[in-house]
Amino acid sequence: MTLVARAKPPWRPSLNAFQIVLIAFTTFVMIGAALLSLPAAHASGPHRFVDDLFTAASAVCVTGLATIDPGSSYSPLGQVILLLLVQIGGLGYMTLFTLGTLFVGRRLSMRDRIAIQVTADQHGLGGLVKFVRRILIFTVIAELLGAIGLAACWIPAHGMAYGSWLALFHSVSAFNNAGYSLFPTGAVGLQAHAPILLILSLLIILGSLGFNVIHELSCRISRRLSEVGPTWTPLSIHSALPIAVFGKCHWLAAR
Repeated sequence: MTLVARAKPPWRPSLNAFQIVLIAFTTFVMIGAALLSLPAAHASGPHRFVDDLFTAASAVCVTGLATIDPGSSYSPLGQVILLLLVQIGGLGYMTLFTLGTLFVGRRLSMRDRIAIQVTADQHGLGGLVKFVRRILIFTVIAELLGAIGLAACWIPAHGMAYGSWLALFHSVSAFNNAGYSLFPTGAVGLQAHAPILLILSLLIILGSLGFNVIHELSCRISRRLSEVGPTWTPLSIHSALPIAVFGKCHWLAAR
């Protein structure tokens, strides 16, 4: 029996990993801008579409820049949309793509795995699916723990519903280094609240270091405590560089 290679449909474009990521992020920005421009997403009065577009792009790219105040300009629906855009930008398109393919049960092709490797900064194709699962678990646990800690601080002052929403929004925003706040003055009004600033700082540090660094450090610590293997091995450049930069910035800020 002769196997005949199936011809590639002429309408199917051939895209590399970088083009896929670029198209995906552009699509998320445009969809997010369209959703934020809906009247139901506005708290009061019409918005300029350019503001919604800028906010969507800033959220997906987790820059934290805004031309309007999200807390007073967007309704609860708009704030949920903004938070989802931040989470999408923080996780990255290919991470969500991998989770989606796992959900529908489709096996990842070699092209998909290479694209995930590029965006996840992995040096090999093996174990990418397991790597993405670990990222998701790490993200959910960190954001939930942060939200619980912030809720304990905000619920007494803002009530159960709004205090919980404030906690979840700021936990996700801090962990993804998005910089968005539902307070008009951002974190300025939190100067006297040390527990809140401590929780937000820990979330920012965890999110900025990333899963790879945290995972490598935790493995080194557990190995050291169990006294298994060599007592010291150099950190990978992926972990050593962020830690060195963070330490240098902390030293400069303390001077």
